[in-house]
Amino acid sequence: MADALREVEVPIVSGNVSLYNETGDRSIHPTPTLGVIGLLESQDDAVGLSLPPSGALVLLGNHRPQLGASAYARVCHATEQGKPPAVHWDEERALLKTLVEGCRRGLILAAHDVSDGGLAVTLAEMCLHGGALHGGTGLGATVQLPISPDPLSRELYLFGETQGTAWVAVEEERVPDLLALAQELGCRALHAGSIGGDRLVLRDAHKQAAVDSSIADLRDAWQGGLCEALGLPPAAARP
Repeated sequence: MADALREVEVPIVSGNVSLYNETGDRSIHPTPTLGVIGLLESQDDAVGLSLPPSGALVLLGNHRPQLGASAYARVCHATEQGKPPAVHWDEERALLKTLVEGCRRGLILAAHDVSDGGLAVTLAEMCLHGGALHGGTGLGATVQLPISPDPLSRELYLFGETQGTAWVAVEEERVPDLLALAQELGCRALHAGSIGGDRLVLRDAHKQAAVDSSIADLRDAWQGGLCEALGLPPAAARP
């Protein structure tokens, strides 16, 4: 962790690492907690993950999905085995520079790093947050990705986890500007789709829907997941 912070020149101002978290015969994973401080020259440079009402979606970074040690492997296959994705520091720095400069130029309207759950889950989170911001249940999106129609390839591409990758939202007319900036800074960029509607649709290379879900269903799953895991009725049904 210290080596990673030196690579991207990020200082840590505070932190705590609990390596042993047992209560009786039960334990949880080690839990590092870090405090990080950054500086923005202007508050206009700050963006969140909530999608704007309209625009385009661009995938930044070199997507190298892996299912080892992923949320998908844990939730769907009850295994936590495997190595986490490797970090390619030149690509990581290029992504960070593109994000910072893209926000500074007003090109990037929303951004979210691809982390737990992979591309599909990250984009779903942006859709749900966008709806909350604009007073609805969510904002839809339609994207096309270079996914093989093979089911296993779909799972890997959509739910595999990676490093150095982020979804960003940008005005349609400014997509060429963002793509040019990414190329200048050495960051791979894919103009993948658009924002709008009330469904999240992710199509494969043959334009077949690999994911097609209403935002309302995604919100129900997101809000009710904890209650379901604990065997409780949905929060809306409880007195």
